[in-house]
Amino acid sequence: MPVTFTGTTVGASASSDEANVFGFAAVWQAVTLTGGCNNLTFDYCGTAAGVMAQAFISYSDCPLTGFTAGIDNTTTCGDGNITVDFHNLPAGTYYIPVIL
Repeated sequence: MPVTFTGTTVGASASSDEANVFGFAAVWQAVTLTGGCNNLTFDYCGTAAGVMAQAFISYSDCPLTGFTAGIDNTTTCGDGNITVDFHNLPAGTYYIPVIL
């Protein structure tokens, strides 16, 4: 089921974890999955040019230690933004760093 969310990283300040892992601040989007074997896709098609023009990962805990790497696709969107797929995720809550 598609879900649209909006937000910004303007004014975000990095935690020590973010500074160590990313080198800059992120705003986090949480997604809770209930199925046994889930596929999750994030697409940034139609957002401002350059938004999410890099890969990102889904963290499953805090501090930033466990993650599931996504598969990025730079050809799905005609505007240069990416689509990222996560396959076979177990039920649980995942935290996605939104980085500009």
